[in-house]
Amino acid sequence: MEIIFEQKNIDYKEKFGDRVLKDLSAFANTQGGTVIIGVSKDGKVKGIDLSNEDLERITEKIIGKLGIHPDIEIEEMKLKK
Repeated sequence: MEIIFEQKNIDYKEKFGDRVLKDLSAFANTQGGTVIIGVSKDGKVKGIDLSNEDLERITEKIIGKLGIHPDIEIEEMKLKK
């Protein structure tokens, strides 16, 4: 399993939730940054399943709560077992 480490302008979350909104707000009000969903705090890639409806819901929540239009990228990875 791949391990990734957080940096000053990169934050990892296992799933989308209110904490992601707080991090996005902080990044939007400073020098910017990236939130990567599907990675645990200890840096292990967990992955996440997203449907198109999930992606639309997340985007609408970010726009509605924060008033920002996120740049969302989806990357598929094959994990080593």
